[in-house]
Formats: sequence, C-alpha cells, structure tokens
Amino acid sequence: MSLINDALKKAARQRAEDQADFRPPMPGGGRRPSRHGDAVRPGNTVLIVSAAVALAVVSAVATAIFISGRSEKKPATVSSAPVVPPPPPRPSPPHRAAP
Repeated sequence: MSLINDALKKAARQRAEDQADFRPPMPGGGRRPSRHGDAVRPGNTVLIVSAAVALAVVSAVATAIFISGRSEKKPATVSSAPVVPPPPPRPSPPHRAAP
C-alpha cells in the first residue's frame, strides 16, 4: 500500500511542477512547434474560401472589361431641321488717307 501511496504522491508532485511551469501562450504564438497539418484549420477554411470567391469575382469582372473593350462612338444623330450657314462677314469700308 505504501508503494501505491508513494506513486500517487510522486505523480501529484510532478503535476504541480508542470502546472507551475505553464505560462499562457503569447498572442500569435504557441509552445509547441508547428506541424505541416496545422496549416489549415476550420477557422482558416472560411477565410480561404472567401478569398477564392473574391478572386473569382475580380477575375470575372476584369475579363468582362477586357473582352468588351472600349465602346465605339455612336454616330451623331441627324436632326430634321435644315442647317443654315452663317452669313458671310461684311467688308469693312476703305480707309482714307489723312490730308
């Protein structure tokens, strides 16, 4: 029985040391090294999907603008009223020399 009691005390001591050594992780960082599989988490999936949708929309709009090109100028509309040219300017009187 004392072996079990000693083992329990030792385990409790180790847990207390581990908890005393524990510090809360820094924002943006962690205590364990990053693994390759940790790159895509459920929270990141929404971000990745929304970025893909935004990229698809932007590329579709850019393609539509590129294909449509510039709009051609429309011909001027012809009015039904006749166009009257302005009258020619009146000639100025000749200059007289002073005597």
